[in-house]
Amino acid sequence: MQAVIWADVIQLMIYLVGSFMAGSTLLGQIPGGWNEIVDRAAASDKLELFDFSLDWSRDHTSWSGLIGGIFITASTHGTDQLFA
Repeated sequence: MQAVIWADVIQLMIYLVGSFMAGSTLLGQIPGGWNEIVDRAAASDKLELFDFSLDWSRDHTSWSGLIGGIFITASTHGTDQLFA
């Protein structure tokens, strides 16, 4: 059992180091770097974590995620015999 755990730990480290290297390489290729990414995301209102507005013209709100999650969970747990 210890061999499986240590193999998983080594695999996780490889994934994390590879992800960090890929992310830093890609970030280095963007003119302006991290500051440019944050500035553009803030200008497009992409940094808002929760949106509890009741505006029907907006595509994605916290309410649509909650209601959609309820229907998806009900459909999978209500119809799949593995979840019963």
